[in-house]
Amino acid sequence: MFYNVQSDLANKIISENAGIKDLEFLEKEIEAFLNSKARKDMINAYNYLNGNHDILKRKRGIWTSNDSFTENKRLPNNKIVDNQYAKVVEQKTNYLFARELTIECDNKEFEKRIKNLFDKRFIRLFKKLGENAINYGIGWLYVYLEKNTIKFKNFAPYEILPFWADEEQTILDMVIRIYSIECYKQNNKENITKVEVYYKDRVDYYIYDNKLIFEDTKSYITLKDENKQISFNNIPVIPFKSGSKEQPLLNSVKSLQDSLNLIKSNFVNYMEEDPRTTWIVLKGYSGTDLEIFKKNMAEYGILKIESSEGEAGVETLNIEVEADKYINLINMLKKSIIENANAFDVKDERLSNNPNQMNIRSMYSDIDLASNGLEVEFQCSLEIFFEFCAIFFKILENKDFINEKVQVIFNKDQLLNSSEIIQDLANSYEMLSKETILSKHPYVKDVEVELERLSREETMQVDDAYPKH
Repeated sequence: MFYNVQSDLANKIISENAGIKDLEFLEKEIEAFLNSKARKDMINAYNYLNGNHDILKRKRGIWTSNDSFTENKRLPNNKIVDNQYAKVVEQKTNYLFARELTIECDNKEFEKRIKNLFDKRFIRLFKKLGENAINYGIGWLYVYLEKNTIKFKNFAPYEILPFWADEEQTILDMVIRIYSIECYKQNNKENITKVEVYYKDRVDYYIYDNKLIFEDTKSYITLKDENKQISFNNIPVIPFKSGSKEQPLLNSVKSLQDSLNLIKSNFVNYMEEDPRTTWIVLKGYSGTDLEIFKKNMAEYGILKIESSEGEAGVETLNIEVEADKYINLINMLKKSIIENANAFDVKDERLSNNPNQMNIRSMYSDIDLASNGLEVEFQCSLEIFFEFCAIFFKILENKDFINEKVQVIFNKDQLLNSSEIIQDLANSYEMLSKETILSKHPYVKDVEVELERLSREETMQVDDAYPKH
């Protein structure tokens, strides 16, 4: 997504002697990014996740003969947001990221340090990173050092303009972050657009006001003892993609979500306004202009028609609103949103009457397949993340973990038939090791801790069997 930059051009841009032509190039790319469809899709995803849907802009009125629209504020204009989109984003996020990750490494010292980094705050940040990847199609994690401590920060995807070195979009040449901050100038609050340009060896800071105004440049790390700056092989702004297309989830369900909001809003409108259930028919009152006729229908629910002499009078025309048709359509749209978002229906009939594990797996099949693809992308990005962690440990503590491999297991938040799983594990006792059985047991969170507890119990049993005299 976004832009590919040839390596020779990128190298020219990130050189220390960047000239005015390179700044002009960056300015044009920033302007194009701010007006790009990709960024607008991300802004839409942000708005829909937070309940700001297109239905809220809806106006009701009539169209005149010259194709102009006249709003009529007397008409009921309900703007109902049934945010099924936010529901499926939360569902998909919690499915893969709600539970703590399982970290394994052959080097137990490195494993312990990584686990210390993965505290409660990081788990919350990592969950937000997963939500960004699902909602926007990509998430961005900035890894840096602050006061001799490894820190992490999520960047909003709609603020990030990446420049890729390869067609597969796996290697970054440069990353630009564009964001706004509020500040006071002469007692007036105003927004200032900031730009940060991330290279492999430094970050350049600018103010953007249709052109770039240089502020500062900083290296990621400066070693005081050697007066030497650190240059990385990768930029410490790591992309976490939802898939190769990097498309916001909203692109798959926006029309369905808009239709659901519209149907519900129309239904309530029809229930509130008399003209849609009972119309007044005035016979013998002709000569009405067509535009006025349409306005009377919309605003007052009155039909004025011609009649033969002596047939003037007032009648009513009842129109029945069939609620069942609306309910069926609403249910169909909700189901379509779930299917197109690769989520699952918590009210699925397969969950009734103590479902077996096969029924549960069938219900979770769509979200499980989508999560598997997301997990593959995250595993690739985590490799880069652990490389940076190893580099920072080398700088801070002179510990060499550069070539160590870390395995991360995502513990999916899936409904389980615990009794069925436990019975299967019990039947496999002589075929599998105790450690493997414990790792699959639904009640075991930490295998090593559980093995230690079992060892202590066995020791106590031996002591009870052979008491000391």
